[in-house]
Amino acid sequence: MSEELVRTKDETQAAKQTMLDLIHFIKNEMSTSDSKHKDHTVKTLDEILSLVDRGRIRLYEDFIEISAYLNVMKDLLTAADEADLLDELTGLDKVIELVKTRHWYVVNTYSGHENRVKENLERRVETMGIEDALYQILVAEEEEIEIRKDKPVTKMRNLYPGYLFVEMVMTDEAWYVVRNTPGVTGFIGSSGGGAKPFPVSDEEIESILQRIGMTETKVVANFEVGDFVKILNGPFRGIEGTVESMNNEAAKADILTIMFGRETSTEVDYLDLQKID
Repeated sequence: MSEELVRTKDETQAAKQTMLDLIHFIKNEMSTSDSKHKDHTVKTLDEILSLVDRGRIRLYEDFIEISAYLNVMKDLLTAADEADLLDELTGLDKVIELVKTRHWYVVNTYSGHENRVKENLERRVETMGIEDALYQILVAEEEEIEIRKDKPVTKMRNLYPGYLFVEMVMTDEAWYVVRNTPGVTGFIGSSGGGAKPFPVSDEEIESILQRIGMTETKVVANFEVGDFVKILNGPFRGIEGTVESMNNEAAKADILTIMFGRETSTEVDYLDLQKID
């Protein structure tokens, strides 16, 4: 994949904050402006914020590209240059439309070969020059701690064996490249007969990205202190207990369980807990 997409979380967060600061500044300027493009500008900025809130904008490259337009717009507002401001708005609208056509899809692979297929697909994307249509290829793995001989051993566990998650614009060429990559057996959500597949919903992909640490979206628990829950992952997987306390900021809860006849409290991520009715 393009090296520009490989960024640390800190770099991406910094780029995102720069973009949000620019939006805040421009919206403040527009609140007292008599620009004939005021409504268009505010509508465009609100649409960007909406896409961020829904997790549709999260790549470093997106934040940098949008910020480039916003920086120019900031200068044009100061200079009251209406003609060039419209040009920048038009360019920004095109970027937003591209983001809106980009969706996540589920690709079926041979189980156990997910990472190899991912590497095959990344090479084909680069070789065929379709980086503008295919953005991210993920194997949904999370870190898991296993106790071996009384020692914790960290390993990666595939949450969805036999599947890849691909963020892409579903062009004919991109669809063909993915389907004909060695190890790919097809798209999930396709009715066959050459029909394009349906994308994964924003809510479904957000849940997956939360699990593998690729989003900062706040996790809202469906349980409360005093509720009975089951631990889904980690060294205490399968054990049931009572929610003793909750930390919404960290999205973690202290769970009181009975182990070896004793009450034991353990901290567990909200995403690894299931309420028992």
